[in-house]
Amino acid sequence: MRVRILFVSTLVMVFIVGIGISGYAAEPPKPIKLSIAGTSAFTGAHKAACTFFAEKVKELTKGQVIVEIFLGGVLGGERECHELTSVGEIDMMESALGIAWYAPEYDATTISFYFPDYESMDRYWSPVNPIYANIQKTLLASGKLRHLGAFDMGVRAMTSSKPIHKPADLKGIKMRVQEIPQSVEVWKELGTLVTPLPGSEIVSALQTGVIDAQENTLSNIAGRSMWEVQKYVIFTNHSRMPQHVIISEKTWQQKLSNEQRAAIQQAANLLGKMMMKEIQKMDNEFINKFKEKGMVLINPEVEPFRKAAWPAVERLLGKLAPGVKEAADRVIKGVK
Repeated sequence: MRVRILFVSTLVMVFIVGIGISGYAAEPPKPIKLSIAGTSAFTGAHKAACTFFAEKVKELTKGQVIVEIFLGGVLGGERECHELTSVGEIDMMESALGIAWYAPEYDATTISFYFPDYESMDRYWSPVNPIYANIQKTLLASGKLRHLGAFDMGVRAMTSSKPIHKPADLKGIKMRVQEIPQSVEVWKELGTLVTPLPGSEIVSALQTGVIDAQENTLSNIAGRSMWEVQKYVIFTNHSRMPQHVIISEKTWQQKLSNEQRAAIQQAANLLGKMMMKEIQKMDNEFINKFKEKGMVLINPEVEPFRKAAWPAVERLLGKLAPGVKEAADRVIKGVK
């Protein structure tokens, strides 16, 4: 009888342990959390883009991958965040500058007054461009980064403390530009005293007189409440420089399955399509906001600015890798 009781007790214990083990095994794996960083304020087009991307990644991976958004420079400046992404401390970046730093010989779209519209830029930053594979190889080799996609951030414009109607009005203006040689060279050609600065320092530089003008997307102009420090918005239409989503190669290889990689790539593709549809409506809302805040909008004739900048444009085109200008000219003409 005692042996029988022990036997039954043992069976009960085995059953209980078995339930525990099977129950534990049945628990779904914890989702992978990926960070995406940027220095632009978490407002406007940047907020819309990053939120859409995070939601699509969650949807397409069935909740297996969660994207956590860190905009506004909370994880560091542009260069610091790119360096951290390169080593995998940050998983992804939303930025206009990564390609310009790690594969500058392929970044034709940072040259102002060259691409006529965003549609041609979109073709340039996609596999339909024959040199896109070379861009990826260079980015991986120099920065350990992978390009997922680009999206439209709308028209770029100047803001200034004085009105600008023609290229001669730019002479001697202390002008903030992005921290890339292409922007520096073009705006120097236009006669400005160029000061490259990260976006997070623009407002303080204007308040202290370090600069008295800057160029940016309408989303960033609104996101930084530039009406508090600038009076004029000048639509020079010099660029629609795309924003890029790049991912650390370390994250790509070590944290994600093949299925998750495909889902994240699909989310980046969908982001590009969504922003192309929505950005014009967003830009119109920003323009109305500028008017409400008392900013003066100036629409100068663009061709004189383009003509004045063109010597720098040609110099910059000559510095690109072999075949880049030809590829860019083809996508500008709509030839795949």
